[in-house]
Amino acid sequence: MKRNIQIVFVLIAILVFASLLSLKEDPFQQGEKELVCSAPVTKKILSDTRPDRSLTHRTSFREQQENFNYCKNSTIAFQYAFRFDTDLMDKQDSIRVQTSAVNNCISKYNFLGYEPGKPDVRSEQLKATSQYLVFYGGIGVPYFTVDRKTLEVVKSDSKTYEFSCAVKYVAKQRNKI
Repeated sequence: MKRNIQIVFVLIAILVFASLLSLKEDPFQQGEKELVCSAPVTKKILSDTRPDRSLTHRTSFREQQENFNYCKNSTIAFQYAFRFDTDLMDKQDSIRVQTSAVNNCISKYNFLGYEPGKPDVRSEQLKATSQYLVFYGGIGVPYFTVDRKTLEVVKSDSKTYEFSCAVKYVAKQRNKI
């Protein structure tokens, strides 16, 4: 009987230890971080950037060709980098974040005037809940939602890009906001 009780206690200890190891740590703790979400170049994206002579009213055919070649030679089609101080996240409902967007695969229309590979840096809003990080664009519309534990993109304003995210530590002096 005493031996069975000892075995039960050992099994319970092993189960508790294993469950603690399986818990994912919240990557958004302590200090300034950068959440980098990237989307790879896909056949659909290449198709959307392929030059079209009938659409030169917005972008010249030469510029479309240069943008297409830049995209074709890239591994990342689009990348967001959100930089913020995690210590502020717990103290405020909403904080300002530095957002850097790099578009390597510009559509043939190029309505926003992007240059391939050149970062567009701006200040935007971040609202954090215990489960999600929600990034808001300039007009207050949520355009990017990330699960805090898994770093999976739950929702994005893009139907073309398939984003995956990773957290990086950054030096505070690099923040441009």
